[in-house]
Amino acid sequence: MDFLSSLIQSFAPAAPQPEIPEEDYEGPGGQICPACQRVSPPAQALCSFCRAPLAFLTEAAPESEELVLIPDFYQPLFKACHAVAEKKITPEEWSLQWESVVQRLEEMAEDIDRNVQKLPARVPQRQHILDLATQVLAGIEKALQGLDTMALFLENEHPECLNRGWMQLVAATGGIQRAAAQLAASRP
Repeated sequence: MDFLSSLIQSFAPAAPQPEIPEEDYEGPGGQICPACQRVSPPAQALCSFCRAPLAFLTEAAPESEELVLIPDFYQPLFKACHAVAEKKITPEEWSLQWESVVQRLEEMAEDIDRNVQKLPARVPQRQHILDLATQVLAGIEKALQGLDTMALFLENEHPECLNRGWMQLVAATGGIQRAAAQLAASRP
């Protein structure tokens, strides 16, 4: 089941920093972590200290206390959100990164659907695998809804759309990662 390896690898978190700094960041634009209250450098998706997702653009806290590690393919979008909010890039330039993540998630969903349909009837734990694949697909749908919230920025250029969408995307990603991990443990 190659699609499982692909899915798990796609939602693997970005490589963590090799060292945790001893002191809070003291430069301009530091971000206060909603989980540990330490200060990390700007334009960072994860806290330098506890690796919790960082809120950006507003003081909004994540909807959950759960630690979600951000996949590598989200990083360009995260940076583009900062850049467009700071008017360093145009909304059209931002939308290219947004479209890339949407396309990647849609391709993953199609790949899961295609591979689930090929799953032989006699595979041990078949129903369990189907249930977990359904959970992953539901998580991808929620992630796409978060991206739809972000896309509202193109209509009104209000940075809060980016922030709310990002938080929805992070929450959905946590569900995808949990289900993908269980799916990996269920491999026939």
